[in-house]
Amino acid sequence: MATSDSVRTPITLSDLPNEIHLDIIARLPFDGRARLRSTNRYFHGLILPFSHDDLLVAEGEEYAVARDLLTCKYCLRLSHKSEFGDNMTKKKKARGGSERHNRFCVGCGLHPSLGCTGYSRGQCVKWGRQEFVVVFCVRCMKIELAEDDGKLKECRYCQKRRMEIRRKEEEHERRVRRKAKREAWHRRAKEFWGSDESSCGEFDDSDGDPDESW
Repeated sequence: MATSDSVRTPITLSDLPNEIHLDIIARLPFDGRARLRSTNRYFHGLILPFSHDDLLVAEGEEYAVARDLLTCKYCLRLSHKSEFGDNMTKKKKARGGSERHNRFCVGCGLHPSLGCTGYSRGQCVKWGRQEFVVVFCVRCMKIELAEDDGKLKECRYCQKRRMEIRRKEEEHERRVRRKAKREAWHRRAKEFWGSDESSCGEFDDSDGDPDESW
């Protein structure tokens, strides 16, 4: 029978010396270091925040290549390729390009931090095979992308919201007109047939042209 002295407590990763932790971290790929750093406060403090150069190296690793991740120099994150304008993912600013260190995502380009250079008003931005214009939206008072030529001074979000509101208003107007049409039909039927409206059939409440006179 094993005695209490012979029973040993299993050694965990946290029980290892600090020097071994650093050696393990140095051998890990970027995604492994990022996950280990998020496990607890100890490793979060032991693994330094990733610099821009670290992220540029990481975007060339298998983890980032397989997921189409690229580095933004302003928010210092690996983001999917779809988060960048088309001109930020081609030629010299493509993965491994000579100017990849100048790449920034669309979000940082529209709302750059103090001292950072982003998109300017009136600038044309090609994003996801679609062309946008940078405008200062008169509704949300923010610099955003517009789907039209920018003449409306309205960003794509506010324009979509306005069109949705207009669609609901038009639907409400159609319902009001149908209700008025139905009430007028019953009123005239009552005048013609008296109290017995069953003789005149049913009111046609089909959703046709709301402006069509009956």
